[in-house]
Amino acid sequence: MTKNLLVLISFYFINVGTLSSTNYYVNDGFTTNDIYCIVSGTRYTGVNSVGRGLSPSTPVLTLTYLFTLYGSSFAAGDTIKIDAGIYAKGGTPSVTTESKFNITVSGLTFIGAGMGVTTFSNNFHGGGTDYFMQINANNTTVKNMTFTKYYGGAPNSGTVYNGINTGGQVLSIYNATGVVIENVSLFDNGTNGNAAIAIGPNSTVLLKGGGSNCNATGSSYSGGIDAIGNAINLTIQNVIIAYNSKTAFGGAGLYVYSIHNTNVVNVKNSAIINNIGGQGGGAGVYCNGGNVTIRESSILSNTVSTSGGPYYVGAGIGIVSGTMTLTKCKISDNKSFGASTTSFGGVGLTPSSGNVTLKIDSCSFSGNTGQRTTGNDIGARINGSNKFSITINETTFSAGAIDIGGGSTNSCAGNTFKITNSGNPTITYSGSGPCALGAGSNISSPYTFASPTIPSFTGNCTNFIILPIELTRFEGECSNGQVILNWQTASEINNSEFKIERSTNGIDFETIGSVISLGASGRINNYSYIDEDNLDVTCYYRLTQKDFDGKTSSSKIISVEHACARKLNSEIITYPNPSNDYVVLDIKLYQTSLVSIDIVNEIGRTIKKYDANKYDIGMTSINLDISKLNAGIYFLKVLVNDQPTIQKLVKL
Repeated sequence: MTKNLLVLISFYFINVGTLSSTNYYVNDGFTTNDIYCIVSGTRYTGVNSVGRGLSPSTPVLTLTYLFTLYGSSFAAGDTIKIDAGIYAKGGTPSVTTESKFNITVSGLTFIGAGMGVTTFSNNFHGGGTDYFMQINANNTTVKNMTFTKYYGGAPNSGTVYNGINTGGQVLSIYNATGVVIENVSLFDNGTNGNAAIAIGPNSTVLLKGGGSNCNATGSSYSGGIDAIGNAINLTIQNVIIAYNSKTAFGGAGLYVYSIHNTNVVNVKNSAIINNIGGQGGGAGVYCNGGNVTIRESSILSNTVSTSGGPYYVGAGIGIVSGTMTLTKCKISDNKSFGASTTSFGGVGLTPSSGNVTLKIDSCSFSGNTGQRTTGNDIGARINGSNKFSITINETTFSAGAIDIGGGSTNSCAGNTFKITNSGNPTITYSGSGPCALGAGSNISSPYTFASPTIPSFTGNCTNFIILPIELTRFEGECSNGQVILNWQTASEINNSEFKIERSTNGIDFETIGSVISLGASGRINNYSYIDEDNLDVTCYYRLTQKDFDGKTSSSKIISVEHACARKLNSEIITYPNPSNDYVVLDIKLYQTSLVSIDIVNEIGRTIKKYDANKYDIGMTSINLDISKLNAGIYFLKVLVNDQPTIQKLVKL
């Protein structure tokens, strides 16, 4: 059966400022891939610069030039649009360094043309002094760009907290709320110092899309993301944290440190993969204070390799103080190895810096390897007067799953361990003073299985690519015997098309149609597709996105229940179609219903709207006058008790 593509595509432009705000424009020496400017940028010379950078036809060549001209006059609501290009020290132009931008004015937005499209590269210039930006102002937004080869950070940015400077190699944020870092790639930065991006005290930050990857491979410190200080509220969503490295200390991927436990860090739908840690352990995530929640994310293939530790801490996640909650996460193939036999694989904890609470629900562990093989998945050790509390529910484990141990001088009293409905994994109580803590009821197997949807990427640190789409919504519903699929993207970079795939078992998929992408933009795009094949089984759907280079990635899988046709509350027939002056809708109702009708044009704009009316069970005919419509293709959107049916209409 022919598939109908429903071209109800709407554009919702992002409001980036108030009516009195100013747009500024930066462009390199070329117009390739530009989306903001119509000419290439010009150098700042100090003369004839009036009006430069204030329109798409007069961009300046570098961000540094723009700050020289207007930095003292920036105001809340201003937007700095940085077009496609490479802004580099030693590149084009070679006369300036794009670094050390200190943001003290609230409400500024810095927006590029996309990750890998707008790129700032410092070529490791500055001898450890050049960071990109320090944000000390509320409601600052940085989005749609890439930062690479910066070598700055602490002690050149940030503030000192408990003897630690909170500066980042690229971005430092402290004493600032409402900060948004969206679709930003931090790649191959630093050789020493703190992480590529560092969040300091008294800050509220959203990291959404993009990632911090391949930063400071082989360095002593650095890594992907640091949250150091108190009163930090950090949300990490749809972010990739991969291939970051530290040869000392923990948290090569994500490091959370708070001596007063006031930090709140929420991670969702993110990937923490292939990070390499040092003797502090916790190569993927290291928690030393605060409250960390990780939901629907993957902690995969993180490794710790050292002859001096880690001690009682896991390769994937290490906890020495604070609260860690894991929900619907996949923790797999994390590995600790070296001379120490006291390290664990997936998650390891010891309350060496304070009390530890670990809560795990509906997660899956597999393929993890601890140097202590009885704690391949989870290991814990008692430490002094501090206590731990471990609660596990509905979780699957592999062999050598859990190791809980005491010590000859450490009391077991006050430490708790409870596991329920997790398939009866192997639990070892070891150590010179083992604590046989109560494990609870653990006979039943889990009825859930963690399969998180995470961002996609390809390659490693020689060819790392974040696949170019942020899918914010994907839903399916039955309507008039058809399945209507709706999805939304917040940004698209280098995306060419979506392929719609269907399965009847959730495993084997076939392509049933495709939709051309709207491409890179700073807007929200909405798409729909109708599957007319009324299969009397539960159907599973996914989207496969393809970019212009041929690379692909797949969305999460959604399901639509079987017997869609039997769930109908109406049947709708439209005639004549095509038509010149009128069209009739015969609507058969199976229950008393509210019916409203919209006529929508090809770009999703409602041309005419008919108010909802109440109709009784039976056949209802509604006449629509279309004589005043221009010739063309339209869509009738009929809502019966808020259930939509879309039908194509041709006006002659």
